[in-house]
Amino acid sequence: NMKAQFKSLFVKENEPVLFCYIWILVCLALFTLVRTEHSRYMLPASPALAILTAKFFADLEKMKGIQVGLGYKIPATLTGIILLTLALLSGVALVALALMFNVPFWFFVLPIMFLFGGLCVIQCTKTQQYGKQIFAIAFVLVFGFSLLSGDVLPHASCNPMKIMSEAILAEKFRGPIGVYRLGNSRAKLGVLTGQKVTILYLPEYVERFLETDEEVRIVMRAEDLETHFADVPFKILAEESAWLEGRIDWRRMKELMGKAEAGGTSNLSEKIYLLSNK
Repeated sequence: NMKAQFKSLFVKENEPVLFCYIWILVCLALFTLVRTEHSRYMLPASPALAILTAKFFADLEKMKGIQVGLGYKIPATLTGIILLTLALLSGVALVALALMFNVPFWFFVLPIMFLFGGLCVIQCTKTQQYGKQIFAIAFVLVFGFSLLSGDVLPHASCNPMKIMSEAILAEKFRGPIGVYRLGNSRAKLGVLTGQKVTILYLPEYVERFLETDEEVRIVMRAEDLETHFADVPFKILAEESAWLEGRIDWRRMKELMGKAEAGGTSNLSEKIYLLSNK
């Protein structure tokens, strides 16, 4: 029972486990009391969580052949079901995106990876092969979510700053860089290029930005280029699409699916250009 489990923490051989629990509770208390707004302040608790997780699976290996309780079987089965659900959803999402954009074929490794992980977790739960289960979960979570956050999501979200930064870095450009009325894109482009990026709010700011003998780079919407700077001899170096801002509701989802079937997204996206003055 819970009372016996709690008392066992104070047994001499369980002192390392108790220390890990105190470690986590201290981080959680500081995170709550200081009211920090970012979860990275819980990162110091990661080693303690890793140690407890390793001990949990090590104890399971020692119990090989012994029937484990529902306290383990239910979470393990749910983990497998969640991975299978992620495989289905990611596969459907990639197929829908492929109807609108050029999706790299290797992106479909993501649903295959989630499918493989889900099946392995469920099978290992049945056969009590906990060592293989640990490897399957770790492999899928590390490589799956690295692929998801590093490549798939930036591609699906049509993040133009990634394309613009790659173009700037490819030509090893070191001159002035500006962003015209694109919100927090200045910070994104600055981080991706490692260079200072100036935000330009008004056409007058762009005119002053161009009053130089240096070659400059400006990122702006195609609509702004046609509306305010049609007479400026800009050279387009790169272009990318970006989703138009707006609330995602059922009407917008139906519009998106309709555009996917028609093979276009003209009313849902806008063009972003990387421009040069020379």
